[in-house]
Amino acid sequence: MITVRIVGVESLSRKLHALEWPAQHDMLEKALVAGALLVQNEWKRRAPYRTGTYRRSIHIGGHTDQASDFEGEDLGKQSAGPDQAQVIIGTNITDPPYPKFLEEGTSKMAARPSAGPALEAKRAEAVEEAGEAFQDMLRQVT
Repeated sequence: MITVRIVGVESLSRKLHALEWPAQHDMLEKALVAGALLVQNEWKRRAPYRTGTYRRSIHIGGHTDQASDFEGEDLGKQSAGPDQAQVIIGTNITDPPYPKFLEEGTSKMAARPSAGPALEAKRAEAVEEAGEAFQDMLRQVT
Protein backbone atom coordinates (compact mmCIF):
# COMPACT_ATOMS: atom_id res chain seq x y z
CA MET A 1 0.00 0.00 0.00
CA ILE A 2 1.23 3.47 -0.82
CA THR A 3 0.28 6.19 1.61
CA VAL A 4 0.89 9.78 0.62
CA ARG A 5 0.68 12.61 3.08
CA ILE A 6 0.66 16.11 1.70
CA VAL A 7 2.29 18.56 4.03
CA GLY A 8 2.51 22.08 2.77
CA VAL A 9 2.14 25.72 3.27
CA GLU A 10 -0.93 27.34 4.76
CA SER A 11 -2.04 28.62 1.36
CA LEU A 12 -2.47 25.05 0.13
CA SER A 13 -4.66 24.28 3.11
CA ARG A 14 -6.73 27.45 2.57
CA LYS A 15 -7.21 26.59 -1.11
CA LEU A 16 -8.32 23.08 -0.30
CA HIS A 17 -10.72 24.12 2.43
CA ALA A 18 -12.21 26.75 0.13
CA LEU A 19 -13.39 23.91 -2.09
CA GLU A 20 -16.48 21.88 -1.30
CA TRP A 21 -15.95 18.28 -0.10
CA PRO A 22 -16.93 16.67 -3.43
CA ALA A 23 -14.42 18.82 -5.31
CA GLN A 24 -11.67 18.03 -2.81
CA HIS A 25 -12.35 14.31 -3.06
CA ASP A 26 -12.55 14.40 -6.85
CA MET A 27 -9.18 16.14 -7.10
CA LEU A 28 -7.52 13.75 -4.66
CA GLU A 29 -8.93 10.70 -6.45
CA LYS A 30 -7.90 11.94 -9.90
CA ALA A 31 -4.39 12.60 -8.63
CA LEU A 32 -4.18 9.10 -7.16
CA VAL A 33 -5.43 7.58 -10.41
CA ALA A 34 -2.68 9.43 -12.30
CA GLY A 35 -0.07 7.75 -10.11
CA ALA A 36 -1.87 4.40 -10.04
CA LEU A 37 -1.83 4.24 -13.83
CA LEU A 38 1.94 3.90 -13.74
CA VAL A 39 1.67 0.89 -11.42
CA GLN A 40 -1.23 -0.62 -13.38
CA ASN A 41 0.67 -0.43 -16.66
CA GLU A 42 3.86 -1.83 -15.13
CA TRP A 43 1.90 -4.70 -13.58
CA LYS A 44 0.34 -5.50 -16.97
CA ARG A 45 3.78 -5.39 -18.57
CA ARG A 46 5.22 -7.82 -16.01
CA ALA A 47 2.20 -10.16 -15.72
CA PRO A 48 2.75 -13.66 -17.10
CA TYR A 49 1.09 -14.03 -20.46
CA ARG A 50 -0.63 -17.08 -21.83
CA THR A 51 -4.11 -16.09 -22.97
CA GLY A 52 -4.04 -12.42 -21.94
CA THR A 53 -7.00 -12.78 -19.59
CA TYR A 54 -4.92 -11.98 -16.51
CA ARG A 55 -3.46 -8.84 -18.05
CA ARG A 56 -6.88 -7.65 -19.24
CA SER A 57 -8.28 -8.10 -15.72
CA ILE A 58 -5.81 -5.71 -14.07
CA HIS A 59 -7.39 -2.32 -13.46
CA ILE A 60 -7.94 0.55 -11.03
CA GLY A 61 -11.22 0.00 -9.17
CA GLY A 62 -13.93 2.35 -10.42
CA HIS A 63 -11.76 3.47 -13.32
CA THR A 64 -12.01 0.73 -15.93
CA ASP A 65 -11.97 3.46 -18.58
CA GLN A 66 -8.27 3.85 -17.76
CA ALA A 67 -7.54 0.27 -18.91
CA SER A 68 -8.40 0.20 -22.60
CA ASP A 69 -8.16 -3.60 -22.79
CA PHE A 70 -10.19 -4.24 -19.60
CA GLU A 71 -12.69 -7.07 -19.50
CA GLY A 72 -14.82 -8.48 -16.72
CA GLU A 73 -16.32 -7.10 -13.54
CA ASP A 74 -15.04 -3.87 -12.03
CA LEU A 75 -13.51 -3.91 -8.55
CA GLY A 76 -15.70 -0.86 -7.83
CA LYS A 77 -15.00 2.58 -6.44
CA GLN A 78 -13.21 2.75 -3.15
CA SER A 79 -14.44 4.49 -0.03
CA ALA A 80 -13.03 7.78 1.12
CA GLY A 81 -13.58 10.33 3.83
CA PRO A 82 -12.82 14.01 4.33
CA ASP A 83 -9.38 14.99 3.08
CA GLN A 84 -8.64 11.49 1.81
CA ALA A 85 -9.17 9.30 -1.21
CA GLN A 86 -8.20 5.74 -1.99
CA VAL A 87 -7.84 3.74 -5.17
CA ILE A 88 -7.13 0.05 -5.49
CA ILE A 89 -5.28 -1.57 -8.34
CA GLY A 90 -6.25 -5.19 -8.69
CA THR A 91 -7.63 -8.03 -10.71
CA ASN A 92 -11.18 -9.30 -10.80
CA ILE A 93 -10.16 -12.94 -11.23
CA THR A 94 -11.13 -14.81 -8.08
CA ASP A 95 -12.36 -18.26 -9.14
CA PRO A 96 -9.97 -19.90 -9.47
CA PRO A 97 -7.66 -17.38 -7.80
CA TYR A 98 -4.79 -17.94 -10.20
CA PRO A 99 -3.43 -14.37 -9.90
CA LYS A 100 -2.77 -15.20 -6.23
CA PHE A 101 -1.16 -18.50 -7.24
CA LEU A 102 1.07 -16.69 -9.72
CA GLU A 103 2.05 -14.04 -7.20
CA GLU A 104 2.70 -16.35 -4.24
CA GLY A 105 3.26 -19.75 -5.85
CA THR A 106 1.77 -23.06 -4.73
CA SER A 107 3.13 -26.36 -3.46
CA LYS A 108 3.45 -27.43 -7.11
CA MET A 109 4.43 -24.15 -8.77
CA ALA A 110 7.07 -21.55 -8.07
CA ALA A 111 5.91 -17.97 -7.59
CA ARG A 112 6.00 -15.69 -10.63
CA PRO A 113 5.18 -12.36 -8.99
CA SER A 114 4.27 -9.33 -11.04
CA ALA A 115 2.08 -7.11 -8.80
CA GLY A 116 4.63 -6.68 -6.00
CA PRO A 117 7.58 -6.03 -8.30
CA ALA A 118 5.50 -3.57 -10.35
CA LEU A 119 4.58 -1.61 -7.22
CA GLU A 120 8.17 -1.53 -6.00
CA ALA A 121 9.45 -0.46 -9.42
CA LYS A 122 6.95 2.40 -9.78
CA ARG A 123 6.27 3.45 -6.18
CA ALA A 124 8.37 6.63 -6.13
CA GLU A 125 7.35 7.63 -9.65
CA ALA A 126 3.66 7.06 -8.82
CA VAL A 127 3.85 9.23 -5.71
CA GLU A 128 5.59 11.97 -7.69
CA GLU A 129 3.03 11.75 -10.52
CA ALA A 130 0.10 11.93 -8.09
CA GLY A 131 1.63 14.99 -6.42
CA GLU A 132 2.22 16.75 -9.74
CA ALA A 133 -1.31 15.95 -10.94
CA PHE A 134 -2.75 17.30 -7.69
CA GLN A 135 -0.70 20.50 -7.95
CA ASP A 136 -1.83 20.98 -11.57
CA MET A 137 -5.49 20.60 -10.62
CA LEU A 138 -5.11 22.93 -7.66
CA ARG A 139 -3.54 25.59 -9.90
CA GLN A 140 -6.50 25.35 -12.29
CA VAL A 141 -9.01 25.86 -9.48
CA THR A 142 -7.28 28.83 -7.87
